[in-house]
Amino acid sequence: SSDEGVTIGIRLTVLPDTDVVTLTSELQKSLKEYVESLTGISVKEIGILIENATAPAAASVARVD
Repeated sequence: SSDEGVTIGIRLTVLPDTDVVTLTSELQKSLKEYVESLTGISVKEIGILIENATAPAAASVARVD
């Protein structure tokens, strides 16, 4: 934090077919609005790090005969 506002950092794991540009842009905008409206604290910057783009783990399926 500084006199100008806070900086927020987020790390995400996303699915491989995710539009990362759109996701990060919309997340930054909505999170900034939410934090500022909830707390009254100015958000200076939101940094988003995409750590990995992985396929979801296969779910186990029970078969009923």
